[in-house]
Amino acid sequence: MRWSGEATTAAKGTVHFSLAGKLQRDWLVHLAPPEAKVIQLPPGQYSDAEILPRYLRIRITPREMAKMLAGEIDTRQALISGTVEIAGDESLLGEVGRLLRA
Repeated sequence: MRWSGEATTAAKGTVHFSLAGKLQRDWLVHLAPPEAKVIQLPPGQYSDAEILPRYLRIRITPREMAKMLAGEIDTRQALISGTVEIAGDESLLGEVGRLLRA
């Protein structure tokens, strides 16, 4: 994942994507200009990233993850229906959205 311009200076923090369901997978995305670093956590391994100052955990179903990556997710509806759960610094959610659209 690479980006430039305004998104580069705005995005700083760590996002933990936790894929729910049978495909349980976890990734940490460290947002730090000029390039994000993605780490896939081995099954059953937990991260202490939540102690970082800007940390957001997104627990999401595979279907909603596909929609998010395609830019087709209705975040509000996904949160209401429970197919997406977030915890931590919610201000990172907007930054993740901007980066995915970049």
